[in-house]
Amino acid sequence: MKERTERLAAVLMGSVVGLALACAALEVGLRTAAFVLARSSSHSGTEADASEESFRILCIGDSNTYGTGVERFETYPAQLQRILNAARGATRFQVTNLGVPGSNSAQVRHRLPQYLELYDPDLVIVLIGVNDYWNPEETESGPATSSGQRLHRKLSSLRTYRLVLLLIEHMRSPGRSASSEEVVLQTSELHRKAGGSGDATVRELRFGGARFQFRNTERATFLDDDAHARLLRRNLQEMIRVTAEAGVPLVLPTYAANFAHYMVANRVIGDLSGDYVVTPEFREDFRRYRGPSREGLYFPDLHPKAPVYTAYAQALRNALVRWGLVPGSGTDLRARPAP
Repeated sequence: MKERTERLAAVLMGSVVGLALACAALEVGLRTAAFVLARSSSHSGTEADASEESFRILCIGDSNTYGTGVERFETYPAQLQRILNAARGATRFQVTNLGVPGSNSAQVRHRLPQYLELYDPDLVIVLIGVNDYWNPEETESGPATSSGQRLHRKLSSLRTYRLVLLLIEHMRSPGRSASSEEVVLQTSELHRKAGGSGDATVRELRFGGARFQFRNTERATFLDDDAHARLLRRNLQEMIRVTAEAGVPLVLPTYAANFAHYMVANRVIGDLSGDYVVTPEFREDFRRYRGPSREGLYFPDLHPKAPVYTAYAQALRNALVRWGLVPGSGTDLRARPAP
């Protein structure tokens, strides 16, 4: 009996070790394959394609980044990618929209380190702050997470783990599972046009095999302008510190609109000094909301319409070029000194 137990224990131990070695080999294989594919893609196709490099931009923010009320191709990140790639230079731009409607600056600040670690961007654009006056979630502390969620976050850096998640998702919804490069928000409200924003319904953001939980409360807590400004300034300064330590350039553009609580957010962003503040410059009447006279520019809930996003993307592209924050200006972005 003892010998049988020892043999069983040895078999189990061997199985565990074998499984661990297999997972390690798969992880190495996936990372090697990703590296080889990245290298081979730059050497395949036409001579013009062979010289192209991928420059990754993460656009992080709230509904103004997500583009509530407009089609996906009309959002400012999608239009920014098209404008940057229209030049057909040596660099190809990949602009990812990580906007989560209803989110505040505290929620972005808490998730920013993992965004940087998982997605390794060349440039980060954060447009956030207008919701700080009403959304109290995570303003005093980080998101409440279970031990399982904390383990999931740690494992998300492993390609093997993310592959398993994608396979599980495919088995749950065959033929419908999103690719690892597709951003998915778990919500039932956001696909509605020009009406409700569904800000309080966002539960989860998924991208690249990783998942980020959100809880955008319906329990609004309205702050006065001074408290709103203090909260936003504190969180933006922490984002500046985090990205500077990571060696990733951070851009903090002001909002397209400049009325009501947008004015408070724009003032705080504009007061920050350094190369990371970009104020897109375009027609002043695009920044104002005057009821029916602006019905072609803003929805009734004050979200911008497609023409504003088009002008905003072009103005933002001009600002990025002017400040030397995109390739082609002779600037080594990762070598930029911290502000």
